[in-house]
Amino acid sequence: MDVIRLAADPKRSSNVVNSINIIDRLLKLGRLQGPLKKLFCLGGLESDQDFVSVHGVSSLLCYDGGVV
Repeated sequence: MDVIRLAADPKRSSNVVNSINIIDRLLKLGRLQGPLKKLFCLGGLESDQDFVSVHGVSSLLCYDGGVV
């Protein structure tokens, strides 16, 4: 992920890093793990690390200028 983050637009990278930090905090609340993963159509992922990785990489590759 660092290679993609370093090559991406700095603003985009910053937004992705911030969103991952927020998602990490939400995942730690336990009761939000399932609903949060389902929100991103990744409800089948059991690993929180996999979820954050998939979300982070897709955000860097699919970012369209909106809020990440």
